[in-house]
Amino acid sequence: MDEKEIFFNDEFRFLGYGESDTYGAWVKFNLRDPEQLALFRGQPSGKKLGKRFASVLVEIDDDEKPKRQDRKRSQEAHLMVTTDNYRLYSVPDEPDAHLKDHLLIRSKSELDDDSNLALIDRYNKHVKAFREWVAKL
Repeated sequence: MDEKEIFFNDEFRFLGYGESDTYGAWVKFNLRDPEQLALFRGQPSGKKLGKRFASVLVEIDDDEKPKRQDRKRSQEAHLMVTTDNYRLYSVPDEPDAHLKDHLLIRSKSELDDDSNLALIDRYNKHVKAFREWVAKL
């Protein structure tokens, strides 16, 4: 990404989240410097007219370094199936269904059952095959 494409680059504090009929799901952050608000003033906002931004959030640990995220397998699976590469790897219109069919599950939450070793093995093999496929792109 070219620096000229970056609209905002700084850290901020997560304040909360919610969901409403009017705005849908939302998160709220506190800017570190009040002067930064000037970047956002006058920008179109709202569910229909609001500007869209790409974002990557990295949690910062107490030592000011990125914190490694501990996720459940179901969360990792969700992140995987929502990528463009997974859509290419699977059935483009149904990546979630592709994963579930391949793993013989009804819900990704089944992946969090540590006692189902056969399922965990199938999942790990599926992830490995997908990563190997991506590496060849």
